[in-house]
Amino acid sequence: MSVFDQMVTDLEAYPETHVVLEIVDVSFPDDVLNEGEEGFFKVRVTNNGALDLTNVKLKVDGRNGATVKPGVGANFTSEFTSVELPTIDAHGGFQELSLPGFKAPAAAQPSKTLINVTLAAWNAKLDHIFIDHSDPVDLPKGIFASEVAPL
Repeated sequence: MSVFDQMVTDLEAYPETHVVLEIVDVSFPDDVLNEGEEGFFKVRVTNNGALDLTNVKLKVDGRNGATVKPGVGANFTSEFTSVELPTIDAHGGFQELSLPGFKAPAAAQPSKTLINVTLAAWNAKLDHIFIDHSDPVDLPKGIFASEVAPL
């Protein structure tokens, strides 16, 4: 396999191996989520790999009767694609997206999964690898050596 073929394979696997999506800061009015109740949440995207991520968009969908809200003033829907996130730096950089909300199903469901988030789009930049990994090094070095004759 050529270097370029391997690069394509590694890029295609990058989200699975280096990107973490988490639903965080979930809140709703009471200690228990009631039928039809509305809540709020954030999605944190963490990039643990060596590439900077750009043009990241998230697909957010409600599951098992839950719905999600794409924006303030918007109606609840089964799914939507988020706005583009700012660049997510390599090696632990993250971005959080506050989302306007979700709505619990109208009745209890056999599955507890209510919200699912995946990558809808993303691009990668090699800047971090080429710029931030070009540190000073001791080798190679140039040396001048010469015998010095007395006058």
